[in-house]
Amino acid sequence: MGQAKRRGSFEMRRTQAVAKQGEFVRAMGEPVDVETFKFAFVVWMNAGAMRMSAPNPDQVQIEDTEGGVTYRLADIPLNRAGLAVTEQLREAGVHHPQAYLARLMHLSQLYDEKDGLLAPFFKADADGEVMISSSLVEAMATGRFIVRPEHHEDGSFMGFDIEDVAAKASALDAGQAT
Repeated sequence: MGQAKRRGSFEMRRTQAVAKQGEFVRAMGEPVDVETFKFAFVVWMNAGAMRMSAPNPDQVQIEDTEGGVTYRLADIPLNRAGLAVTEQLREAGVHHPQAYLARLMHLSQLYDEKDGLLAPFFKADADGEVMISSSLVEAMATGRFIVRPEHHEDGSFMGFDIEDVAAKASALDAGQAT
């Protein structure tokens, strides 16, 4: 019989896993490609509104082998949008769509500022639907996105730097490079 392959101590493996996780989380805050983000934004909006086919979240299973529990995603617009974006970005060759997803999942943070700092970039049409300016969508791709390794005292874990996104969107509207 051969000898078992030594994988290292538990503590060493845990340290390596934490380092990998830190890199994964850090990468989520990096700016993303603008054109790819605009594509992902359109997919996100259409899949969430059920205007396009999207993977059924009910079919996604996450198994906890240690706990003996299987989880399924709820069939809600957020999950449909996330699965559709992940699928489309992977088909387009994006191997790590998490940075795109993180920004899209924080769209509500920007919407909360529609009557505040970001008011110039939101317009309501006659039917009451809110339109988002293309400059704000582009600024979402490159604007500062904060990812904290631990929960911050304000309760947030990650999100946009609203002032930076507003400045980038304003510069785009003025025709300046950001």
